[in-house]
Amino acid sequence: MSYFTYAIYSDKYQKIYIGFTRNLDERLFDHNVRAKKGYTLKFRPWRIIYYEEFATESDAGSGRNN
Repeated sequence: MSYFTYAIYSDKYQKIYIGFTRNLDERLFDHNVRAKKGYTLKFRPWRIIYYEEFATESDAGSGRNN
């Protein structure tokens, strides 16, 4: 199973958010539609500007590519 570190950008507010996930499409949907609280709620809409694939969750969470 793959994990991804990603960066999303809010053009409207010029904000960047960095996170990690197993499913990029679902996570972006969460940031833009499903989230009911949290930092990203205030700065919608978001778009993915960068992502990188990792073999393990710990590597994705720390941004390390071995």
